[in-house]
Amino acid sequence: MAVGAEFHASRQIEARCQIETSRQSGRAMTGDLALLADRRAGIAALLGTLLLEEPGPHLADLVSAVPSLGALADGDPALPSEYGRVFLRGVPLHESVFRSDDGQQGGEHVSVLAARYVRLGFDEAQQGRWRVAGIDHLGLHLRCFAELCRAEAQ
Repeated sequence: MAVGAEFHASRQIEARCQIETSRQSGRAMTGDLALLADRRAGIAALLGTLLLEEPGPHLADLVSAVPSLGALADGDPALPSEYGRVFLRGVPLHESVFRSDDGQQGGEHVSVLAARYVRLGFDEAQQGRWRVAGIDHLGLHLRCFAELCRAEAQ
């Protein structure tokens, strides 16, 4: 087991023990809730990034603690094209596609969402960091959720 995976597994066990101890004592501790919020943030950020980034060696640090995701970072030249086939041309990952009457990306919903992101202080959509993402992309939704969970954990 890799050092990162061992560390991640030990943190999970520690968190479960802390939560169970709180439950047994009949009270939820603030630290437990913050830990859970922090874990939700990590999961949402990971999933969001994996939907926004093409597979490649640059993901190695991100997926090193999850052995089953290691193939995303091994440099296999077929993975980026498969990613493009599935996530850029096959499965629509933009909310507006599902909310619009005509099944097209964009529309009024996107401007409402942009305003909501500004109100929340989430600016990744405006930074242009993500090559494939419109403002209503599922990956950005997950990364915004991660930021909200991080704030909750504070």
